[in-house]
Amino acid sequence: MFVSTTRLPNCGLLREFIGFFSRQMVGGMLLSKYHSGTSGSYNLVLLRHGQSTWNCDNCFIGWTDTPLTEEGVLEARAAGQVLVRSGIKFDEVHTSLLRRAIRTTNFVLMELGQEYIPMYKHFRLNERMYGSLVGLNKKECVKRFGKEQVKRWRRSYDEPPPEMDPLTHPYWPGHDPRYKHVRYLSFSHVFAWTHGVILFDLFMVTSVF
Repeated sequence: MFVSTTRLPNCGLLREFIGFFSRQMVGGMLLSKYHSGTSGSYNLVLLRHGQSTWNCDNCFIGWTDTPLTEEGVLEARAAGQVLVRSGIKFDEVHTSLLRRAIRTTNFVLMELGQEYIPMYKHFRLNERMYGSLVGLNKKECVKRFGKEQVKRWRRSYDEPPPEMDPLTHPYWPGHDPRYKHVRYLSFSHVFAWTHGVILFDLFMVTSVF
């Protein structure tokens, strides 16, 4: 389970950052904020979701809605206990539409005793869309396409994976009612649960500030 905290200087910049990040990312993330008592400063807390079934199988997941494993549930609860010891009190939480992120959020908030805070969900906080790679084993893809190419598809900020064929791919998200509104398919401290790739993208964005 990955946990990280960074500091942002003021509310205007925080909102600008969140807006930019939500426009750019295609991965899964939870976000919330809590009061620090220090005016003009904000903390961003990031937490990756717990292990899912396809994480365990080492497959490209993307927007496929794979559930947490038992190990993933334990990871989420353990992360919640870490935050309990921190004494953090959150104001709100933001997450993707994917249940591995949503369930991680719920387990963490249960540990914190803060299930009452508002939760906001948006597809822009989903995991990166891996196109036609979704459902394929990562090691097999390395053998087929080469290590460097797969690395660029996984980590590049501007090179998308090969497109998914909506007519033939079994995991095309356009058939899912939660994405019917999507036109394209290719203030205190802040707390964010997310997917590993999104944490990588987020650090690239925060480095600008």
